[in-house]
Amino acid sequence: MEDSMNGFAERRKAFEAKYHHDDELKFKIHAKCCHFFALWVVEVLQFKGKNADLYAEEIIVIQIQQANFENLLEKVLRDFEKAEVKTSSHRLEKKWEKCWDQAHAYIMTKEKDNL
Repeated sequence: MEDSMNGFAERRKAFEAKYHHDDELKFKIHAKCCHFFALWVVEVLQFKGKNADLYAEEIIVIQIQQANFENLLEKVLRDFEKAEVKTSSHRLEKKWEKCWDQAHAYIMTKEKDNL
């Protein structure tokens, strides 16, 4: 009986460790996606130097702290409009998806290299 309890406890610990690891990976992918997206927005807006760094940081902070893509989307759309950059929310969503895929590949490759 005790062996089955120890086995159950070990499986539970393994499951919790996997859950924690997966959650950590998801956060890393999200952070890297924000970074890639911010770099793209800065490039489109043609910001350079300190302005580019500050704007990219602002975008990353908005997305990570609020975790609400709609708020980020609205901000970027307003900023594109001010800069007279023609775009749509659909285009931004598609770009976000590409950045997510790019971030996922980057983080997973990094994880593999650390094994």
